[in-house]
Amino acid sequence: MDESTGLIYQPLEDTSEVVVVSPYEKKVISRFPVAPCKNPHGSAIDPEQKVLFLGCFNQLLAVMDLRTGTLIDTVPIGRLVDVVAWDAGLHRVYTANSAGSMTVVEESSSRMYRAIDTIQTAAGGHTLAVDPQTHRVYVVCSGFRGAQVLVFEPQPDLIGGRMPNSTSATQTPFDARYRRGLEAYASQFQIPTEEVAPWFAEHVGERFGEQSILSASDMWVDNELSLRDRSLVVLSALIAQGGVEQQVRSHTRRAIQHGCTPAQLEDLAMLLAVYTGFPRAGTGLMVMRDEIAKGERGQVNR
Repeated sequence: MDESTGLIYQPLEDTSEVVVVSPYEKKVISRFPVAPCKNPHGSAIDPEQKVLFLGCFNQLLAVMDLRTGTLIDTVPIGRLVDVVAWDAGLHRVYTANSAGSMTVVEESSSRMYRAIDTIQTAAGGHTLAVDPQTHRVYVVCSGFRGAQVLVFEPQPDLIGGRMPNSTSATQTPFDARYRRGLEAYASQFQIPTEEVAPWFAEHVGERFGEQSILSASDMWVDNELSLRDRSLVVLSALIAQGGVEQQVRSHTRRAIQHGCTPAQLEDLAMLLAVYTGFPRAGTGLMVMRDEIAKGERGQVNR
């Protein structure tokens, strides 16, 4: 909300635009397209300069003039942006990127902006807040390994505006996590690693693909359950769900790679028949048998 006018500026992800809502008139009074920004999500306002900052899913921070609705600047940021915050005292914008980073953007001159740093946070770090008095930045990270709050102390005199983090020992680098996810799917699909992200982009879109790759990294890397055990659990869930035969095929291949034998998969289907019903278990068994036979003949489908 622009406190000087009382107008609400709401980004819409599905249409890639910003709508201006008048709470007094109880209606939308303007709509502004924000291309090249795609799927705008988090936002923040600089009331002094009358600009709106938009975190865009295509890794851009878009800067919009509140008075005209036109974009006046765009700045590259990290992956999977969520919350955006403005520090009026330091003239900086911070974007919390769920993939594991925080981008620091500084106003270099009147209504012109540049990225001065990308700081590693942790997976799931999509929420942040700025203390206007101390200028400290608090990033909340939640993931499969638990939640944590990272506190950053700005040091404006350092080259690049570096903001050291006192809890860096617990951070999970995004690149390593993303790479593990790519490798997991490359093994599952039996395709080169560099083809995984384009495959997801073509079939389900970049956004869903990003999340799937990151999730695969965490779910398949753990010391509590072996890869064989995980494969059996996933196959059980897929067969019980029903209607996902293609996923059953790919996870059958992965189960064999992880040490499951065809006889064990047959027994799994028989056990599932008792708890999920014979139709679904029978369908799952036929799919697993077919995929095992293809593997024995050297035929591989994605």
